[in-house]
Amino acid sequence: MDAALEAIYEDAREFGAADRQGPWRLGLRVARSVQVGKGWGVNKRYREDVSHETSLEEYKVSASEFAHLSGTTTKRVMKHLRAWNKAAKEGCVLHSTELRPGQELGDLLWERLPDWEKFYEKDRRQEVGHQPTPPPTSQTRFPLLSDYDEPPSETHAERSAVCSIEPVERAILGLKLSLVHLLGPKRIYMLNATDLETVKAAIYEAVEWIEQYEPLKAKKSRIAA
Repeated sequence: MDAALEAIYEDAREFGAADRQGPWRLGLRVARSVQVGKGWGVNKRYREDVSHETSLEEYKVSASEFAHLSGTTTKRVMKHLRAWNKAAKEGCVLHSTELRPGQELGDLLWERLPDWEKFYEKDRRQEVGHQPTPPPTSQTRFPLLSDYDEPPSETHAERSAVCSIEPVERAILGLKLSLVHLLGPKRIYMLNATDLETVKAAIYEAVEWIEQYEPLKAKKSRIAA
């Protein structure tokens, strides 16, 4: 009976918080729990952190892990995190880096916050009558892992070394070729379990970067300053 009452009290408390805070409540839960680039999973590294007296309240997880735990997508989690931090830049709330897991903002006047939709990115829908861009042809598209029966040659990497700064297309192709070497059907490396976890963590982290990346909207230099 006590457990049931405790569960009811928790539901009532959360209902009240969500009712007052609206969609900002979801943003807070992400902002106080997620750290971009944290890496994949609450694994043995987490247990090592705790053993070194790292406070549980200070520990955050990656957007990918948070999405996995909540049964949603990394994209959705990152959209909430970006929205929250956009609001933080305008002085509406604390930045996510200033929040710890489980932290409540009891002194925040939620009813005076701007509309959440001001900061939250809406999914882009294809316009009626809009023709999607045709897929690249076999002559122009980048190779896929399935394209290779044997490991690709090193000639591309050798040619790339000639330039101190690679064109973006060549850099992307180099990334694809690296994945072919590591994971392709005729891979040239033998990876152990630790290697695979490292590769997986890097890929998940890259996905998080992609989700928060602001693409170019005009013709500018494609080399980062």
